[in-house]
Amino acid sequence: MGAPSHDDIVIPGLADAAERAAYVRSRRSGVTHARALQPRNPAPGEDVVVELTVGPDAPAGNAWIDVEGERRPLELIGSDWDTLVWGYVRRYGGVVPGRPAGVVHYSLGVGGAEADGGAPQAFVVGGTGAPTWAEDAIVYQVWVDRFSNADGSPWPGRESGPADRYGGTLAGLRERLDHVQEVGANTVWLNPIHPSSAYHGYEVTDYFAVDPALGSLDDFDRLVAEMRRRGLRLVLDFVASHVSDRHPAFVAARAEQTSPYRSWFRFDEWPDAYRTFFDVPTMPQLNHDEVAVREHLVEAALFWLGRGVDGLRLDYAGGASYELWAELRAAARAEARECWLFGEVVNTPAAQLEYEGLFDGCLDFQLAQALRGAFGYRERNLAELGVFLDAHEAAFPSSFSRPSFLDNHDLDRMLWLTGGNAEWLRIAALCQFTLAGPPIVYYGTEVGLSQQRSIKDGGDEHARLPMLWGDDQDGDLLRFYRELAALRHAIPPVSRETIAAEGTRLAYARGTITVELDLHGPSALVRDGADVLLRA
Repeated sequence: MGAPSHDDIVIPGLADAAERAAYVRSRRSGVTHARALQPRNPAPGEDVVVELTVGPDAPAGNAWIDVEGERRPLELIGSDWDTLVWGYVRRYGGVVPGRPAGVVHYSLGVGGAEADGGAPQAFVVGGTGAPTWAEDAIVYQVWVDRFSNADGSPWPGRESGPADRYGGTLAGLRERLDHVQEVGANTVWLNPIHPSSAYHGYEVTDYFAVDPALGSLDDFDRLVAEMRRRGLRLVLDFVASHVSDRHPAFVAARAEQTSPYRSWFRFDEWPDAYRTFFDVPTMPQLNHDEVAVREHLVEAALFWLGRGVDGLRLDYAGGASYELWAELRAAARAEARECWLFGEVVNTPAAQLEYEGLFDGCLDFQLAQALRGAFGYRERNLAELGVFLDAHEAAFPSSFSRPSFLDNHDLDRMLWLTGGNAEWLRIAALCQFTLAGPPIVYYGTEVGLSQQRSIKDGGDEHARLPMLWGDDQDGDLLRFYRELAALRHAIPPVSRETIAAEGTRLAYARGTITVELDLHGPSALVRDGADVLLRA
Protein backbone atom coordinates (compact mmCIF):
# COMPACT_ATOMS: atom_id res chain seq x y z
CA MET A 1 0.00 0.00 0.00
CA GLY A 2 1.52 3.29 -1.07
CA ALA A 3 1.93 6.17 1.34
CA PRO A 4 -0.82 8.79 1.26
CA SER A 5 0.11 12.15 -0.29
CA HIS A 6 -0.18 13.86 3.11
CA ASP A 7 1.80 11.20 4.93
CA ASP A 8 3.62 12.55 7.98
CA ILE A 9 5.60 9.39 8.81
CA VAL A 10 8.70 9.84 6.68
CA ILE A 11 11.69 7.52 6.89
CA PRO A 12 14.85 9.67 6.63
CA GLY A 13 16.60 8.95 3.36
CA LEU A 14 13.58 7.06 1.97
CA ALA A 15 11.13 9.90 1.42
CA ASP A 16 10.54 9.35 -2.30
CA ALA A 17 11.17 6.88 -5.11
CA ALA A 18 14.53 8.37 -6.05
CA GLU A 19 15.86 8.16 -2.50
CA ARG A 20 14.58 4.59 -2.13
CA ALA A 21 16.24 3.49 -5.36
CA ALA A 22 19.52 5.09 -4.30
CA TYR A 23 19.30 3.37 -0.91
CA VAL A 24 18.71 -0.08 -2.44
CA ARG A 25 21.42 0.47 -5.03
CA SER A 26 23.91 1.45 -2.34
CA ARG A 27 23.13 -1.61 -0.22
CA ARG A 28 23.34 -4.03 -3.13
CA SER A 29 26.50 -2.51 -4.57
CA GLY A 30 28.65 -2.79 -1.46
CA VAL A 31 29.31 -5.21 1.39
CA THR A 32 26.16 -5.84 3.40
CA HIS A 33 25.32 -8.08 6.34
CA ALA A 34 22.23 -6.40 7.87
CA ARG A 35 22.27 -8.90 10.75
CA ALA A 36 21.46 -11.79 8.41
CA LEU A 37 21.65 -14.39 11.17
CA GLN A 38 19.71 -17.59 11.64
CA PRO A 39 18.59 -17.69 14.34
CA ARG A 40 18.97 -14.15 15.65
CA ASN A 41 18.31 -15.26 19.22
CA PRO A 42 20.19 -18.56 19.55
CA ALA A 43 20.04 -20.82 22.58
CA PRO A 44 23.29 -21.71 24.38
CA GLY A 45 25.27 -24.13 22.25
CA GLU A 46 23.18 -23.52 19.12
CA ASP A 47 25.03 -22.85 15.86
CA VAL A 48 24.32 -19.58 14.08
CA VAL A 49 24.33 -19.29 10.27
CA VAL A 50 25.58 -15.91 8.99
CA GLU A 51 25.23 -14.44 5.51
CA LEU A 52 27.01 -11.68 3.63
CA THR A 53 26.16 -10.08 0.28
CA VAL A 54 28.89 -8.52 -1.84
CA GLY A 55 28.08 -6.23 -4.77
CA PRO A 56 30.14 -5.03 -7.75
CA ASP A 57 31.53 -1.99 -5.90
CA ALA A 58 33.15 -4.16 -3.23
CA PRO A 59 36.93 -4.60 -3.28
CA ALA A 60 38.56 -7.78 -4.46
CA GLY A 61 39.42 -10.39 -1.88
CA ASN A 62 38.08 -13.31 0.09
CA ALA A 63 35.03 -13.08 2.35
CA TRP A 64 35.62 -13.67 6.06
CA ILE A 65 34.12 -13.53 9.51
CA ASP A 66 35.97 -12.67 12.71
CA VAL A 67 34.39 -13.88 15.95
CA GLU A 68 36.10 -12.29 18.94
CA GLY A 69 39.56 -12.45 17.36
CA GLU A 70 39.22 -15.74 15.51
CA ARG A 71 38.98 -15.22 11.74
CA ARG A 72 37.74 -17.83 9.29
CA PRO A 73 36.65 -17.77 5.64
CA LEU A 74 33.07 -17.60 4.42
CA GLU A 75 31.94 -19.80 1.54
CA LEU A 76 30.42 -18.58 -1.70
CA ILE A 77 26.83 -19.86 -1.83
CA GLY A 78 25.51 -18.03 -4.89
CA SER A 79 25.97 -15.26 -7.43
CA ASP A 80 23.07 -13.42 -9.05
CA TRP A 81 22.93 -10.72 -11.71
CA ASP A 82 21.27 -7.59 -10.31
CA THR A 83 19.90 -5.26 -12.96
CA LEU A 84 19.54 -2.33 -10.56
CA VAL A 85 23.30 -2.24 -9.87
CA TRP A 86 24.17 -3.69 -13.29
CA GLY A 87 26.49 -6.29 -11.91
CA TYR A 88 26.74 -9.50 -9.92
CA VAL A 89 25.81 -9.72 -6.27
CA ARG A 90 27.55 -12.61 -4.54
CA ARG A 91 26.21 -14.32 -1.42
CA TYR A 92 28.52 -15.82 1.18
CA GLY A 93 27.69 -17.90 4.24
CA GLY A 94 29.26 -19.48 7.26
CA VAL A 95 28.53 -20.92 10.67
CA VAL A 96 29.38 -19.54 14.09
CA PRO A 97 29.64 -22.61 16.34
CA GLY A 98 27.41 -22.63 19.40
CA ARG A 99 28.46 -20.44 22.28
CA PRO A 100 27.52 -20.23 25.96
CA ALA A 101 24.99 -17.63 27.11
CA GLY A 102 26.18 -14.06 26.75
CA VAL A 103 27.08 -11.51 24.09
CA VAL A 104 29.04 -12.54 21.00
CA HIS A 105 30.95 -9.77 19.18
CA TYR A 106 31.94 -10.31 15.57
CA SER A 107 32.79 -8.60 12.28
CA LEU A 108 32.71 -9.76 8.70
CA GLY A 109 33.57 -8.48 5.27
CA VAL A 110 35.47 -9.06 2.07
CA GLY A 111 39.13 -8.22 1.56
CA GLY A 112 39.81 -5.15 3.67
CA ALA A 113 36.21 -3.88 3.64
CA GLU A 114 33.96 -4.61 6.60
CA ALA A 115 30.22 -5.11 6.16
CA ASP A 116 27.74 -2.29 6.70
CA GLY A 117 30.44 0.36 6.71
CA GLY A 118 32.29 -1.25 9.58
CA ALA A 119 29.37 -1.11 12.02
CA PRO A 120 30.21 -3.29 15.05
CA GLN A 121 28.20 -6.51 15.11
CA ALA A 122 26.89 -8.51 18.06
CA PHE A 123 24.22 -11.01 19.05
CA VAL A 124 22.92 -12.40 22.32
CA VAL A 125 23.05 -16.10 23.14
CA GLY A 126 20.40 -17.36 25.54
CA GLY A 127 18.08 -14.39 25.29
CA THR A 128 14.39 -14.95 25.90
CA GLY A 129 11.51 -13.46 23.94
CA ALA A 130 9.08 -10.75 24.96
CA PRO A 131 7.59 -11.26 28.44
CA THR A 132 4.14 -12.80 28.42
CA TRP A 133 2.64 -9.74 30.14
CA ALA A 134 3.55 -7.59 27.12
CA GLU A 135 1.21 -9.61 24.92
CA ASP A 136 -1.73 -8.39 27.01
CA ALA A 137 -0.47 -4.83 27.47
CA ILE A 138 -2.64 -1.82 26.77
CA VAL A 139 -0.18 1.06 26.98
CA TYR A 140 -1.00 4.61 27.99
CA GLN A 141 1.66 7.10 26.85
CA VAL A 142 2.14 10.04 29.22
CA TRP A 143 4.05 13.28 28.71
CA VAL A 144 4.43 13.99 32.43
CA ASP A 145 4.78 17.77 32.14
CA ARG A 146 1.54 17.90 30.11
CA PHE A 147 -0.55 15.44 32.10
CA SER A 148 -1.42 16.63 35.62
CA ASN A 149 0.04 18.86 38.30
CA ALA A 150 -0.26 17.97 41.96
CA ASP A 151 -1.69 21.25 43.29
CA GLY A 152 -4.72 21.42 41.02
CA SER A 153 -3.76 24.81 39.53
CA PRO A 154 -4.93 25.53 35.98
CA TRP A 155 -2.67 25.01 33.00
CA PRO A 156 -0.83 28.18 31.88
CA GLY A 157 -2.45 30.19 29.11
CA ARG A 158 -1.20 29.75 25.58
CA GLU A 159 -2.52 32.83 23.78
CA SER A 160 0.81 33.21 21.96
CA GLY A 161 1.25 29.49 21.30
CA PRO A 162 2.17 26.42 23.34
CA ALA A 163 4.26 26.96 26.42
CA ASP A 164 7.54 25.15 27.03
CA ARG A 165 6.48 23.98 30.48
CA TYR A 166 3.01 23.34 31.81
CA GLY A 167 3.76 22.13 35.33
CA GLY A 168 2.78 18.47 35.26
CA THR A 169 4.57 16.28 37.81
CA LEU A 170 5.11 12.68 38.81
CA ALA A 171 3.00 13.35 41.89
CA GLY A 172 0.26 14.69 39.64
CA LEU A 173 0.39 11.51 37.56
CA ARG A 174 0.20 9.37 40.70
CA GLU A 175 -2.97 11.17 41.73
CA ARG A 176 -4.51 10.53 38.29
CA LEU A 177 -3.85 6.81 38.03
CA ASP A 178 -7.59 6.26 38.44
CA HIS A 179 -7.98 7.79 34.98
CA VAL A 180 -5.31 5.49 33.48
CA GLN A 181 -7.23 2.51 34.78
CA GLU A 182 -10.54 3.99 33.69
CA VAL A 183 -9.20 4.05 30.14
CA GLY A 184 -8.49 0.33 30.54
CA ALA A 185 -4.71 0.59 30.32
CA ASN A 186 -2.50 -1.72 32.35
CA THR A 187 0.86 -0.22 31.35
CA VAL A 188 2.15 3.37 31.39
CA TRP A 189 4.93 4.63 29.13
CA LEU A 190 6.55 7.90 30.21
CA ASN A 191 8.32 10.23 27.81
CA PRO A 192 11.80 11.15 29.16
CA ILE A 193 11.80 12.22 32.82
CA HIS A 194 15.53 12.93 33.25
CA PRO A 195 17.12 16.36 33.73
CA SER A 196 17.39 17.94 30.30
CA SER A 197 18.37 21.16 28.61
CA ALA A 198 15.16 21.05 26.54
CA TYR A 199 11.53 20.96 27.67
CA HIS A 200 10.93 17.71 25.79
CA GLY A 201 13.51 15.74 27.76
CA TYR A 202 15.33 14.25 24.78
CA GLU A 203 18.49 16.26 25.57
CA VAL A 204 19.60 14.35 28.68
CA THR A 205 22.06 15.89 31.13
CA ASP A 206 21.89 13.14 33.78
CA TYR A 207 20.67 9.58 33.19
CA PHE A 208 20.49 8.81 36.90
CA ALA A 209 18.13 11.53 38.12
CA VAL A 210 14.63 12.98 37.68
CA ASP A 211 14.03 16.41 36.17
CA PRO A 212 13.44 18.61 39.25
CA ALA A 213 10.49 20.25 37.47
CA LEU A 214 8.78 16.83 37.44
CA GLY A 215 9.71 15.77 40.96
CA SER A 216 12.39 13.76 42.72
CA LEU A 217 13.59 10.18 42.92
CA ASP A 218 11.39 9.83 46.00
CA ASP A 219 8.40 10.97 43.91
CA PHE A 220 9.36 8.40 41.30
CA ASP A 221 9.59 5.65 43.89
CA ARG A 222 6.18 6.60 45.28
CA LEU A 223 4.74 6.46 41.77
CA VAL A 224 6.19 2.99 41.21
CA ALA A 225 4.87 1.76 44.57
CA GLU A 226 1.37 3.03 43.79
CA MET A 227 1.44 1.48 40.33
CA ARG A 228 2.52 -1.83 41.83
CA ARG A 229 -0.36 -1.65 44.29
CA ARG A 230 -2.76 -1.18 41.37
CA GLY A 231 -1.22 -3.87 39.17
CA LEU A 232 0.09 -1.38 36.61
CA ARG A 233 3.36 -1.75 34.70
CA LEU A 234 5.80 1.07 33.91
CA VAL A 235 7.89 1.67 30.76
CA LEU A 236 10.44 4.50 30.50
CA ASP A 237 11.74 6.27 27.42
CA PHE A 238 15.48 5.59 27.13
CA VAL A 239 17.53 7.93 24.94
CA ALA A 240 20.86 6.30 24.06
CA SER A 241 21.85 7.87 20.74
CA HIS A 242 22.79 11.33 21.99
CA VAL A 243 22.89 13.60 25.03
CA SER A 244 22.58 17.33 25.70
CA ASP A 245 25.46 19.65 24.86
CA ARG A 246 25.23 20.53 28.56
CA HIS A 247 25.85 16.96 29.69
CA PRO A 248 28.93 17.03 31.97
CA ALA A 249 30.79 14.54 29.75
CA PHE A 250 30.34 16.69 26.64
CA VAL A 251 31.25 19.87 28.49
CA ALA A 252 34.46 18.18 29.65
CA ALA A 253 35.16 16.81 26.16
CA ARG A 254 35.06 20.31 24.67
CA ALA A 255 36.91 21.99 27.51
CA GLU A 256 40.10 19.93 27.31
CA GLN A 257 41.49 18.21 24.24
CA THR A 258 43.09 15.47 26.35
CA SER A 259 39.93 14.80 28.35
CA PRO A 260 39.07 11.10 28.62
CA TYR A 261 35.53 12.11 27.61
CA ARG A 262 36.62 13.34 24.20
CA SER A 263 36.37 9.78 22.87
CA TRP A 264 32.76 9.61 24.12
CA PHE A 265 31.74 11.77 21.15
CA ARG A 266 32.47 11.94 17.43
CA PHE A 267 34.48 15.06 16.71
CA ASP A 268 35.30 15.82 13.08
CA GLU A 269 37.38 18.74 14.27
CA TRP A 270 37.77 19.46 17.97
CA PRO A 271 36.15 21.30 19.68
CA ASP A 272 33.40 22.76 17.49
CA ALA A 273 32.78 20.26 14.68
CA TYR A 274 31.04 17.16 16.02
CA ARG A 275 28.35 14.68 14.93
CA THR A 276 24.84 15.41 16.15
CA PHE A 277 21.30 14.07 16.13
CA PHE A 278 19.89 15.24 12.79
CA ASP A 279 22.23 18.26 12.70
CA VAL A 280 20.88 19.71 15.96
CA PRO A 281 23.98 21.16 17.68
CA THR A 282 22.48 20.80 21.17
CA MET A 283 22.26 17.01 20.68
CA PRO A 284 25.80 15.60 20.25
CA GLN A 285 25.99 11.95 19.20
CA LEU A 286 27.50 9.46 21.58
CA ASN A 287 30.32 7.26 20.29
CA HIS A 288 29.01 3.78 20.99
CA ASP A 289 32.27 2.19 19.84
CA GLU A 290 33.72 3.46 23.12
CA VAL A 291 33.40 0.78 25.82
CA ALA A 292 32.96 3.39 28.57
CA VAL A 293 29.97 4.91 26.76
CA ARG A 294 28.24 1.55 26.48
CA GLU A 295 28.98 0.78 30.13
CA HIS A 296 27.53 4.14 31.19
CA LEU A 297 24.31 3.58 29.25
CA VAL A 298 23.89 0.00 30.45
CA GLU A 299 24.47 1.14 34.02
CA ALA A 300 21.76 3.78 33.56
CA ALA A 301 19.28 1.23 32.21
CA LEU A 302 19.97 -1.09 35.13
CA PHE A 303 19.54 1.79 37.58
CA TRP A 304 15.92 2.32 36.50
CA LEU A 305 15.11 -1.37 36.14
CA GLY A 306 16.41 -1.79 39.66
CA ARG A 307 13.95 0.87 40.83
CA GLY A 308 11.00 -1.12 39.55
CA VAL A 309 10.70 -0.13 35.89
CA ASP A 310 9.19 -2.94 33.80
CA GLY A 311 10.44 -1.98 30.36
CA LEU A 312 12.26 0.49 28.13
CA ARG A 313 11.13 2.18 24.96
CA LEU A 314 14.45 2.62 23.14
CA ASP A 315 14.43 6.00 21.43
CA TYR A 316 15.93 6.43 17.93
CA ALA A 317 17.43 2.96 18.12
CA GLY A 318 19.22 3.29 14.79
CA GLY A 319 21.37 6.00 16.33
CA ALA A 320 23.17 3.48 18.55
CA SER A 321 25.15 0.34 17.77
CA TYR A 322 24.15 -3.32 17.76
CA GLU A 323 26.94 -3.82 20.31
CA LEU A 324 25.22 -1.49 22.77
CA TRP A 325 21.81 -3.10 22.31
CA ALA A 326 23.23 -6.62 22.71
CA GLU A 327 25.05 -5.69 25.90
CA LEU A 328 22.05 -3.79 27.24
CA ARG A 329 19.68 -6.66 26.48
CA ALA A 330 21.85 -9.23 28.20
CA ALA A 331 22.34 -7.04 31.27
CA ALA A 332 18.70 -5.94 31.43
CA ARG A 333 17.39 -9.50 31.32
CA ALA A 334 19.84 -10.49 34.05
CA GLU A 335 18.53 -7.62 36.20
CA ALA A 336 14.82 -7.94 35.36
CA ARG A 337 13.99 -11.16 33.53
CA GLU A 338 10.49 -9.97 32.60
CA CYS A 339 11.45 -6.53 31.26
CA TRP A 340 10.00 -5.45 27.90
CA LEU A 341 12.41 -3.85 25.42
CA PHE A 342 11.00 -2.30 22.26
CA GLY A 343 12.64 0.10 19.87
CA GLU A 344 11.77 3.18 17.90
CA VAL A 345 13.05 2.19 14.47
CA VAL A 346 11.52 4.53 11.90
CA ASN A 347 12.49 2.38 8.97
CA THR A 348 11.34 -0.47 6.77
CA PRO A 349 10.09 -3.78 8.19
CA ALA A 350 13.30 -5.44 7.00
CA ALA A 351 15.36 -2.90 8.95
CA GLN A 352 13.19 -3.39 12.02
CA LEU A 353 13.72 -7.14 11.87
CA GLU A 354 17.48 -6.57 12.03
CA TYR A 355 16.85 -5.90 15.73
CA GLU A 356 15.25 -9.29 16.33
CA GLY A 357 17.11 -10.91 19.20
CA LEU A 358 18.28 -7.50 20.47
CA PHE A 359 14.84 -6.04 21.13
CA ASP A 360 11.56 -7.79 21.84
CA GLY A 361 10.13 -5.81 18.94
CA CYS A 362 9.64 -2.36 17.46
CA LEU A 363 6.95 0.29 17.37
CA ASP A 364 4.76 -0.38 14.34
CA PHE A 365 5.25 2.70 12.19
CA GLN A 366 4.04 1.00 9.00
CA LEU A 367 0.71 0.15 10.61
CA ALA A 368 0.35 3.68 11.96
CA GLN A 369 1.01 5.00 8.46
CA ALA A 370 -1.67 2.70 7.03
CA LEU A 371 -4.30 3.53 9.68
CA ARG A 372 -3.65 7.27 9.47
CA GLY A 373 -3.90 7.08 5.69
CA ALA A 374 -7.18 5.13 5.74
CA PHE A 375 -9.03 6.84 8.61
CA GLY A 376 -7.23 10.14 9.19
CA TYR A 377 -6.30 11.49 5.77
CA ARG A 378 -8.84 9.07 4.18
CA GLU A 379 -6.66 8.71 1.09
CA ARG A 380 -6.51 4.91 1.01
CA ASN A 381 -9.45 2.58 0.57
CA LEU A 382 -10.13 -0.46 2.70
CA ALA A 383 -9.27 -2.95 -0.02
CA GLU A 384 -5.73 -1.52 0.01
CA LEU A 385 -5.74 -1.64 3.81
CA GLY A 386 -6.77 -5.30 3.74
CA VAL A 387 -3.98 -6.21 1.33
CA PHE A 388 -1.48 -4.32 3.49
CA LEU A 389 -2.60 -6.06 6.69
CA ASP A 390 -2.32 -9.51 5.13
CA ALA A 391 1.23 -8.85 3.95
CA HIS A 392 2.32 -6.90 7.01
CA GLU A 393 1.33 -9.51 9.56
CA ALA A 394 2.94 -12.28 7.49
CA ALA A 395 6.23 -10.34 7.38
CA PHE A 396 6.94 -10.59 11.12
CA PRO A 397 7.31 -13.65 13.33
CA SER A 398 4.67 -13.88 16.04
CA SER A 399 7.44 -13.58 18.64
CA PHE A 400 8.32 -10.06 17.42
CA SER A 401 6.35 -7.55 19.49
CA ARG A 402 4.80 -4.72 17.43
CA PRO A 403 3.22 -2.10 19.72
CA SER A 404 0.68 -0.15 17.65
CA PHE A 405 -0.32 3.52 17.80
CA LEU A 406 -2.48 6.06 15.99
CA ASP A 407 -0.59 9.15 17.09
CA ASN A 408 2.23 10.20 19.39
CA HIS A 409 4.32 13.19 20.47
CA ASP A 410 6.00 13.48 17.05
CA LEU A 411 2.82 13.34 14.93
CA ASP A 412 -0.35 15.35 14.49
CA ARG A 413 -3.06 13.85 16.64
CA MET A 414 -5.50 11.51 14.93
CA LEU A 415 -8.46 13.69 15.90
CA TRP A 416 -6.80 16.63 14.19
CA LEU A 417 -6.34 14.58 11.00
CA THR A 418 -10.04 13.70 10.98
CA GLY A 419 -11.00 17.37 11.15
CA GLY A 420 -12.28 16.91 14.69
CA ASN A 421 -14.60 14.03 13.72
CA ALA A 422 -14.53 11.64 16.68
CA GLU A 423 -16.43 9.02 14.65
CA TRP A 424 -13.43 8.46 12.38
CA LEU A 425 -11.17 8.30 15.43
CA ARG A 426 -13.40 5.60 16.94
CA ILE A 427 -13.22 3.50 13.77
CA ALA A 428 -9.43 3.81 13.63
CA ALA A 429 -9.13 2.88 17.31
CA LEU A 430 -11.45 -0.10 16.88
CA CYS A 431 -9.24 -1.34 14.06
CA GLN A 432 -6.09 -0.75 16.13
CA PHE A 433 -7.40 -2.60 19.17
CA THR A 434 -8.51 -5.63 17.16
CA LEU A 435 -5.14 -6.16 15.45
CA ALA A 436 -2.23 -8.13 16.86
CA GLY A 437 0.15 -5.56 18.39
CA PRO A 438 -0.22 -4.24 21.95
CA PRO A 439 -2.13 -0.96 21.49
CA ILE A 440 -0.74 2.37 22.71
CA VAL A 441 -3.04 5.29 23.57
CA TYR A 442 -1.39 8.71 23.51
CA TYR A 443 -2.58 10.71 26.53
CA GLY A 444 -5.68 12.75 25.75
CA THR A 445 -6.65 10.93 22.56
CA GLU A 446 -9.25 9.04 24.59
CA VAL A 447 -10.96 12.25 25.79
CA GLY A 448 -10.88 14.32 22.61
CA LEU A 449 -7.61 16.25 22.99
CA SER A 450 -6.62 17.73 19.64
CA GLN A 451 -4.55 20.72 18.54
CA GLN A 452 -4.91 24.13 16.94
CA ARG A 453 -2.52 23.75 14.03
CA SER A 454 -0.42 21.07 12.39
CA ILE A 455 3.08 20.43 13.68
CA LYS A 456 4.22 21.05 10.08
CA ASP A 457 3.15 24.66 10.46
CA GLY A 458 3.71 25.31 14.15
CA GLY A 459 6.14 22.75 15.57
CA ASP A 460 5.90 19.57 17.65
CA GLU A 461 4.48 21.42 20.64
CA HIS A 462 1.07 21.56 18.98
CA ALA A 463 0.73 17.77 19.33
CA ARG A 464 1.81 18.01 22.98
CA LEU A 465 -0.84 20.25 24.51
CA PRO A 466 -1.91 19.67 28.12
CA MET A 467 -4.40 17.01 29.13
CA LEU A 468 -8.11 17.78 29.28
CA TRP A 469 -9.80 17.27 32.63
CA GLY A 470 -13.32 17.64 34.03
CA ASP A 471 -16.02 19.00 31.76
CA ASP A 472 -13.52 19.54 28.93
CA GLN A 473 -13.32 15.79 28.33
CA ASP A 474 -15.41 13.94 25.74
CA GLY A 475 -17.12 11.48 28.06
CA ASP A 476 -18.62 9.43 25.25
CA LEU A 477 -15.22 8.92 23.67
CA LEU A 478 -13.74 7.91 27.02
CA ARG A 479 -16.49 5.33 27.52
CA PHE A 480 -15.78 3.96 24.03
CA TYR A 481 -12.09 3.52 24.85
CA ARG A 482 -13.04 1.74 28.06
CA GLU A 483 -15.22 -0.65 26.03
CA LEU A 484 -12.37 -1.13 23.54
CA ALA A 485 -10.02 -2.16 26.33
CA ALA A 486 -12.52 -4.70 27.63
CA LEU A 487 -12.99 -6.02 24.09
CA ARG A 488 -9.23 -6.27 23.63
CA HIS A 489 -8.93 -8.65 26.56
CA ALA A 490 -11.76 -10.78 25.16
CA ILE A 491 -10.26 -11.24 21.69
CA PRO A 492 -8.64 -14.68 21.27
CA PRO A 493 -4.87 -14.69 20.56
CA VAL A 494 -5.20 -16.19 17.09
CA SER A 495 -4.20 -14.86 13.70
CA ARG A 496 -6.41 -12.40 11.88
CA GLU A 497 -8.08 -13.64 8.69
CA THR A 498 -9.50 -11.36 6.00
CA ILE A 499 -13.07 -12.24 5.10
CA ALA A 500 -13.93 -9.50 2.60
CA ALA A 501 -12.18 -6.40 1.31
CA GLU A 502 -13.38 -3.89 -1.24
CA GLY A 503 -13.07 -0.16 -1.75
CA THR A 504 -15.19 0.94 1.19
CA ARG A 505 -15.56 -2.25 3.23
CA LEU A 506 -13.23 -4.53 5.13
CA ALA A 507 -14.11 -7.51 7.30
CA TYR A 508 -11.72 -9.74 9.19
CA ALA A 509 -11.98 -12.35 11.90
CA ARG A 510 -9.99 -13.50 14.91
CA GLY A 511 -11.46 -16.77 16.08
CA THR A 512 -15.21 -16.33 16.45
CA ILE A 513 -14.96 -12.53 16.58
CA THR A 514 -15.55 -10.60 13.35
CA VAL A 515 -14.67 -6.95 12.73
CA GLU A 516 -16.63 -5.09 10.03
CA LEU A 517 -15.52 -1.67 8.79
CA ASP A 518 -17.50 0.42 6.31
CA LEU A 519 -16.47 3.88 5.13
CA HIS A 520 -20.05 4.66 4.05
CA GLY A 521 -21.66 6.25 7.04
CA PRO A 522 -18.97 5.60 8.32
CA SER A 523 -19.49 2.66 10.64
CA ALA A 524 -17.67 -0.18 12.33
CA LEU A 525 -18.73 -3.02 14.58
CA VAL A 526 -17.46 -6.16 16.23
CA ARG A 527 -19.51 -9.36 16.30
CA ASP A 528 -19.26 -12.65 18.08
CA GLY A 529 -21.48 -14.77 15.92
CA ALA A 530 -24.80 -12.92 15.71
CA ASP A 531 -24.11 -10.83 18.84
CA VAL A 532 -22.83 -7.29 18.35
CA LEU A 533 -20.15 -6.64 20.98
CA LEU A 534 -19.25 -3.06 20.07
CA ARG A 535 -20.16 -0.35 17.59
CA ALA A 536 -17.98 2.62 16.66
